[in-house]
Amino acid sequence: MPTAIKKLIPSRFPGFSVLDRYLVIQLLLPFSFGVAAFSSIGVSIGALFELIRKITTANLSFEIALQVFFLQMPLYIFYALPMSMLLSALM
Repeated sequence: MPTAIKKLIPSRFPGFSVLDRYLVIQLLLPFSFGVAAFSSIGVSIGALFELIRKITTANLSFEIALQVFFLQMPLYIFYALPMSMLLSALM
């Protein structure tokens, strides 16, 4: 690990031990990838098809559909968090 990164790690995590810092750094990338992947899968399967159907059949405006889409995102992120933690621990 380069010395510049070694100097940044203790200042970013002041109360953590060396092992805690190592675990956080090692789990952060797979966890964030898992949140993004599982959320996008959930949104595309769950919300996107339903919104497209409502736009075409019920003449729902695109602006309202976009608002509904972003309002449903926290639900799918909530569903993705446990799966992402499992993915990051297994990787």
